[in-house]
Amino acid sequence: MRDKTLGGLALELSWNAYDDNRNRMIATRFLNKFASVMSRSEYARWIKSGIVVIDEAHTYFPKSEEASSFAHMLSSTLNRLARLGRSRGISLLFSTHRPNDVTPVVQTLTNTKIYFRVDKRLVEELEVEKQYKDRLPFFEDYAAVVSSYIYRGGFMSFVSGPAVVGHRTA
Repeated sequence: MRDKTLGGLALELSWNAYDDNRNRMIATRFLNKFASVMSRSEYARWIKSGIVVIDEAHTYFPKSEEASSFAHMLSSTLNRLARLGRSRGISLLFSTHRPNDVTPVVQTLTNTKIYFRVDKRLVEELEVEKQYKDRLPFFEDYAAVVSSYIYRGGFMSFVSGPAVVGHRTA
C-alpha cells in the first residue's frame, strides 16, 4: 500500500464577504481542527512537517474588546499547536504590518519575531533594543532585525535577497 502524505493545505479568507468576527471564528476553528488532527498519532506519519502561515494576523486575532471572546480559545489552541510543533515539526508564522494591533496572546506565544522597516511612530512600541529602534525606520528593503531566544544577544540583523515571487517593488 502506498503511503499517503498531505502535500499542502491552504485556508484563504481574504476573498470572502464575511465580516471580521466570522473570519476570526473561521481562522480559530481551522487552527483548532488542525491541532486536533495533528495530535492524533495515526496522522503523524502523513504530515512530517508543516508550517501554518497567517498573513495579516491583526485581522484575525486583533487586540480589541469585541475579539476578547476569542482570546481564551486562541490561547489554548496556540499552546497546543506550539507543543505539537516541537514533536511533529509544525511551525506557526504570523505576519502583520501592525504588531501592536495583534492580541497579546499571539505576542506572548511568539518566540521569534522579525521586524522589517517600520514607521518612526510604531518603532517605540516594539520590543527591540535601542540600537535597533534608532535604525529600524531607516532600514533598506529586505533588511530586518530578528528577536529570538536562539541568538546569544537576543537580536540579529540581516539583509535578504529580493523575493523571487510575490510582492515586487516598482
